[in-house]
Amino acid sequence: MIKLLPSHRVKKLTGINYDTLGWAIDKVITENLNKHFNFTIAVNKSRIEGTSFVWLDNRRVNFTIHLDCMDVNRRYIMSSIIHEIRHILQHSFFKKHSFQAFSTYKEYYNSPEEKDARNFEKLTTSVAKIYDALEGSKNVWKKHDLGTPL
Repeated sequence: MIKLLPSHRVKKLTGINYDTLGWAIDKVITENLNKHFNFTIAVNKSRIEGTSFVWLDNRRVNFTIHLDCMDVNRRYIMSSIIHEIRHILQHSFFKKHSFQAFSTYKEYYNSPEEKDARNFEKLTTSVAKIYDALEGSKNVWKKHDLGTPL
């Protein structure tokens, strides 16, 4: 399972339920890759304004996403997390270990890893719909008092 562990500050700034978001992302990835993952991903506020990133050291299971929280648009936040999870998959599942420092932004932007991660962001709409459906079911559950017996 992909488990997202946001810091208190990230939770407060974004207002997203990270249990639900992690579950939705996990289901989309698991269904499409036919593989179960066991990732624990801390989500902290990035100290670099306008930049989200993930450190990929020699880790296999636990990662930390440093999330740009300047724009608290929910779609942008979800898209950024999905983008960084793709980098985690590139590293741990696809065994792509040739990440490098780039001399220009253009070189970075046009790198195969970044192009692939930007394509992966297209899953944001699907993940957001799953997220909204699960979160919406909570309102129906509460409104109709579905947690009680007949």
